[in-house]
Amino acid sequence: MALGLPGCDYFSEVTVPGTDTGPPAAIASVFSDGEYIEFDYRLGGGGGLAYLTHDADAWLVGIGAAYDVGGVRELSMWRQIRVSCPGVGLIDDEEIYVKTQTGGVGSTVSNGLWLGEPFNASSEFWRCGGGTPDVVQLKWRVWAEDFHGNVSTYGTSDTPAVIAWTPGG
Repeated sequence: MALGLPGCDYFSEVTVPGTDTGPPAAIASVFSDGEYIEFDYRLGGGGGLAYLTHDADAWLVGIGAAYDVGGVRELSMWRQIRVSCPGVGLIDDEEIYVKTQTGGVGSTVSNGLWLGEPFNASSEFWRCGGGTPDVVQLKWRVWAEDFHGNVSTYGTSDTPAVIAWTPGG
């Protein structure tokens, strides 16, 4: 279930310029209790944001976002919930979410888009058939494209953004 709530205090309306040779920023962040507790971005590619919690009841949100001074046309967010169950192995659940806005040169558009995936480790324990998992992870990658076809990504198959829960402290 991706969140794509309207509005964001960090984005504003802009006019799509006639030319734009710079890529948008692809952003990954972790949001909790009204604030960003981790934040990272890339112009081009790369990744590696990681946040660890031992609180299975904590509600966190993995955010995928994009920002470009000339407007963002499309944002895609791949996400995977991965649960490691003792005696069972890995259980994965994957989805891709896409958010777009229409427009072109001279149009008024938002300079950013965002999507969010809620994460609560205890809500995934059922996947282990009543047992406690060894680890629960939310992994995500972000793709961003502006109105001139410039693209950036955050995360790769080897370095996605990650929120991980493990027992103990």
